[in-house]
Amino acid sequence: MLDLKDKLVLVTGAARGIGRAVAFEYAKHGAHLIILDILGDKLDATAADMRKEGYVVHAFVCDLASDTGIASLGAQIIKDIGVPDILHNNAFWAPQGSVEDIDIDIIRRALDISVLGYLRIIKAFVNDMMARKSGWIVNTSSPNGITPKAEWAAMGLPYNLCKAADISMSQALAAGLKKYGIGVTVVYPGSTLTEAI
Repeated sequence: MLDLKDKLVLVTGAARGIGRAVAFEYAKHGAHLIILDILGDKLDATAADMRKEGYVVHAFVCDLASDTGIASLGAQIIKDIGVPDILHNNAFWAPQGSVEDIDIDIIRRALDISVLGYLRIIKAFVNDMMARKSGWIVNTSSPNGITPKAEWAAMGLPYNLCKAADISMSQALAAGLKKYGIGVTVVYPGSTLTEAI
């Protein structure tokens, strides 16, 4: 286990589900948290619950589909809090749908949030991480991005596309950022029952 004491960890999609759980887990190991989500009320509740446990947490409502919004938020975080040691991309949105009935605009929206959203977060901080010569990027994906089961293959087209893209992006980042001392991890949780479902 990495020594997380006083490390600055940013987690997206942290208001509920897996994102909330991993944020608490980082905090339990001594990390200071920056949590992001578009769901303001749920994000505030998560931050309040973390503070009740004595954890250090900063919470920001944001839209991962906004280029300017994420760039501006990243600059604000760097100025006011610091450059994160770990970026954990977890936020995700993709409805069910099959090739014969899914609207292309729905897939475009899913990719904008669930793939480009990861990239926007990384781009907001990566130059400073590179200059520092350290950092870690964690991207939440899924086994369905590689070999989905039949039911997921049939009805989970947007989901599977996004998760496959997150895997490919992670592999490219790992190759390109290694020389700067930045590691990349992909996590593959199986089907997980959360309030997001």
